[in-house]
Amino acid sequence: MDHKGDALLTKYLQVLGKSAGKEMENIRAKMGWSLAEDLWGSLETEPKTVEQLIAFLNYRLQAEFPFCERLELKEASPVDITVMVHGCAFKKANLDLVQHHRQNLCPVDPFLIFFLNRSFSQNCWLVDNAFTEDGCIMKFSLSKSCALK
Repeated sequence: MDHKGDALLTKYLQVLGKSAGKEMENIRAKMGWSLAEDLWGSLETEPKTVEQLIAFLNYRLQAEFPFCERLELKEASPVDITVMVHGCAFKKANLDLVQHHRQNLCPVDPFLIFFLNRSFSQNCWLVDNAFTEDGCIMKFSLSKSCALK
């Protein structure tokens, strides 16, 4: 995307986030759920490992919702999963909203929560979300031992 297109998208997302106010969390959740449902429907066979699941998501997101350059599994244990987003298109707009308005417009963590919940048939929640130079690192906790190894 050129600089003008990038600036327009950033400003649009910031205005959307500010105007949504308290409804932003509901909007993020609905966007995340809708995206998760679309991608879940394209899953031909359930992944056998966490690595396969993240690789599938990275591949499908590039085709369906290319918000980032790459989604990477940073760490996986029976109780935690850490995912890194590289080259995120939401980062610039979201960083301003988080810092100045205490709002988050990014639908990626609700999307991953819904997808991981369904994939592992257990509760999953975001425990940490830290910005990086070009994206973020999200750590999710699982309510019981992960079904995938």
